[in-house]
Amino acid sequence: KADHALIIKLDHSSGADQGKAHESRNFEKDPETGKVFGFVQTRSGTINITRLGAQDNAEKVDGVRVIFTATDPRNKERYVVGYYLNATVFRTQQPGVRAIPTAPGEMINHSIEVDAENAILVPVEQRSLLVPHHNGKGLPGQTIVFYPDESGRPEMSNFLNDFNRFIATTPTRRARPTSKNAGKESDALTVGRDGKGDASLSAGKPGTYRPGPTPGATQYSVAKKEHRHWYVYVLELSNKKAVKVGISHDPKSRLKEYNRKILTEITGLSWTLAFTHLVADARTAEQVEQAVLSKFSDRQLESNGEVIKAIDAVTVQLEVIQQSSARK
Repeated sequence: KADHALIIKLDHSSGADQGKAHESRNFEKDPETGKVFGFVQTRSGTINITRLGAQDNAEKVDGVRVIFTATDPRNKERYVVGYYLNATVFRTQQPGVRAIPTAPGEMINHSIEVDAENAILVPVEQRSLLVPHHNGKGLPGQTIVFYPDESGRPEMSNFLNDFNRFIATTPTRRARPTSKNAGKESDALTVGRDGKGDASLSAGKPGTYRPGPTPGATQYSVAKKEHRHWYVYVLELSNKKAVKVGISHDPKSRLKEYNRKILTEITGLSWTLAFTHLVADARTAEQVEQAVLSKFSDRQLESNGEVIKAIDAVTVQLEVIQQSSARK
């Protein structure tokens, strides 16, 4: 069992196009195994696990800290955006167990696996740990996979010490169940607000998690884009059997996206925008949304915690208003 670290650079393209970015599912919990599977784009499709303490003939190594980083486009610095603790890293890619977000018939191979409880996404507002990466021997530069234990640079040694302190003091958001919508624009998870994603990930338990897709490769940024208006919205299913609660700066675009996914021509179902409620900012919107979902946690779908069954839209609307008023 190793005690080594591996630094992965996320903000790059993989797959035939950005929409198929395999890394987009690196923080999703597989409900059957309870694992999270990490894809890493390397030229050879391999990771040199011998450099992580494995024997030359070993196929995998356990106990690795995998540190995911991304670049803030505003200052071009790299920050820690998530990590796996006590992960298993494979020498060669393993057969996929998850579908490519935009191509359900194609599976994503993986190079890393970890128990879901040890797959941590750092909240956007907590992404403050800089990674020394500028060109120079012993630093990552533009390398996708970097082995920091071999660095020999004091900056990297200091970074690893800072990382250990960082994970001990930073609030965490753990991997959550896989959504059928994985890889699409989401209300649930953005690695950085870029105007497309709507909210950040919450803890994976009833009433607080919001299952949903992770972003594509171009969304792996640290920047948090501010919008003038933020809304808590309620969608109602046409058969009146469910409502969906979410937040967005543009609820109508979310309505279009959800109706595109529901395959109205086949199912005969559609969503309508039942209610929108303007709030002060994104943080307030997220707090109100989570409070509403917590209120009706006994009615949440296991497959999508943002959808509440067997309740009318008016009841949910009133709860949104009440929770919003409590925060003024």
